[in-house]
Amino acid sequence: MEQRIFRLARAGGIDTNPTTFTQRAGTFASAATNTGQATLLTRRESSGLNGYLILPAAALGTNAPLHLAHTVGARAEEVQMPEDLGDTPAIGTLNYKPSPALRETQSGIDPTELPRILANAMPEGSWVAVTMRKPSNKERKFYTPWLGNRLGTAVPTHHSTSPTAVVVSITAGGSSKEEVTSLLSQVTAGLPGFDLDSGVRFAPTKHALFFGLPVGLILAAATLFGLPQLPAEYAAYIPASISPILYAISGVAVILGLAALAGRIASPDTKLRNQLAQPVFAPPASRRGRPLSLIHI
Repeated sequence: MEQRIFRLARAGGIDTNPTTFTQRAGTFASAATNTGQATLLTRRESSGLNGYLILPAAALGTNAPLHLAHTVGARAEEVQMPEDLGDTPAIGTLNYKPSPALRETQSGIDPTELPRILANAMPEGSWVAVTMRKPSNKERKFYTPWLGNRLGTAVPTHHSTSPTAVVVSITAGGSSKEEVTSLLSQVTAGLPGFDLDSGVRFAPTKHALFFGLPVGLILAAATLFGLPQLPAEYAAYIPASISPILYAISGVAVILGLAALAGRIASPDTKLRNQLAQPVFAPPASRRGRPLSLIHI
């Protein structure tokens, strides 16, 4: 998928009127997600804190960069894709943690406060990316009853039920896992209307097939030493070909485990870093019966 990236350069002040800001942000969200996912990327670089918009090339016809520029009082300049996001030492993704109902309103928000928080919280080399997409009708169908149960009302009033609400995933990179965890916790604390308890998930550095190595060895040992120890009355019911089959299964498991251990099978962490080198941010996963992190922006 061909992508385009725009850097936002300050060209005036943000209209801090909540109604005006919400209307402009909603127009941008609708335009940006009309043809797929879009990503807002904030990076602390040597020149300071910079904001970027990553879009599918097909989304340019919707004037999404222009709508975003008007929303935040900036101008959008097309730039080259960053190629070093995947080199960040630690990369974490925000994930939902079940919790009692929380409350957070968007009433009276100051849209300039979150950039100030990020400016203070982000060390050089760190970044935060918010990837968004439109929710499907099926997702809204599952989300509404979940929200009603969570808020204790059959007809919940919540900003995430707005027609312009989007599903988001939030990813951050930094010099250490502790830095990423702290950064994401500050982002959620300063994000207006964010009322879900959350944690940070780091992609495993080994593929799950790595466990095939110990499983295969245990299976081979059980076949070699365990089968001969079975009482004769039970051994009579075991086919003669069972030992070769178990040895074959254990051999395949060991080979896959060794391949994963040697890095010949890419781990989730490696796949994530290869995507970010392009950069490609995966759209938020489709969910059913779980919170979707719908955010009205």
